[in-house]
Amino acid sequence: MIHANDAPLLHASLQALLWLGANGFLFLLPLAVFAIDRRLGVRLVLVFALSVVINSLLKNLLALPRPQELGVDAFGFGEFGFPSSHAQLATVFWGMIALHLRHWLVTLFALLMVLATSAAPLLLQLHYPRDIIGGMALGIGTLLLVWRYRQRAESTLLARGPQIQLAAALAITLVCWLLAGFYLNDLLLTGSIGFFLGSAIAAIAHPHDAIHPHSLLWRGLRYIGGMVLVMLMVAALQRLNAHLTLSSTLASSITMAILGGWLVGGAPTLLDFLTIALGGHAAPRHPDDETPSGD
Repeated sequence: MIHANDAPLLHASLQALLWLGANGFLFLLPLAVFAIDRRLGVRLVLVFALSVVINSLLKNLLALPRPQELGVDAFGFGEFGFPSSHAQLATVFWGMIALHLRHWLVTLFALLMVLATSAAPLLLQLHYPRDIIGGMALGIGTLLLVWRYRQRAESTLLARGPQIQLAAALAITLVCWLLAGFYLNDLLLTGSIGFFLGSAIAAIAHPHDAIHPHSLLWRGLRYIGGMVLVMLMVAALQRLNAHLTLSSTLASSITMAILGGWLVGGAPTLLDFLTIALGGHAAPRHPDDETPSGD
């Protein structure tokens, strides 16, 4: 019915949601890292990267097609549709935000964003309903695992020191590369593995107790400044990628590793320095990371 009627505003809204559930995360992940809470942001970046890896692996392994009317590589999202990355990643991202902040308004907004982001590719006939349900199920499963074991895993790794943390990050990366061995032509998959490794190394090198401004103004300024730094790095990596003589697989992994490290470590370090230099103040952190921030 949507495609049979001329509804440009509706189509534009669906396209915006489609963008938000894919390239839009380039702007959403920095929002968590720079403006909400860095520990949440680091956790989100790492879980997000592994979620993309899992999604890409399952897509290639199961090879279930998208709706036939669209043909191959519809909208540039690839020919395989199950599970939906839009549904999975939206569930993981907004679900972790809601679980961290624990305010009913945030939870309601997160639920609406998950439903809207998941519905857009379905209404645009990029996915079958099974793809959306599968993506949401994977996202919910990821949320349950992360929230059940995150505190124990983080406490163990922090107690063991940076050497064990680095060994764990390298072990996870090695497993991902072994699983991706048959699908090295999938640049989203190889790039996500690099993004995870770069982010993990930066998280180990950069402490969690970064500056956390208590005012909305300073949070907004940090986000704007952080996005400027991220976009400058993206532009630099695009130029670098054009001059690299490496294979596309290695190039995607290396450039995304640099971007992940910059997002989690490099840019926050510069922002901390600028915040102190400009007179920003750090908000006191509650010792319990699970303490709700809303009533």
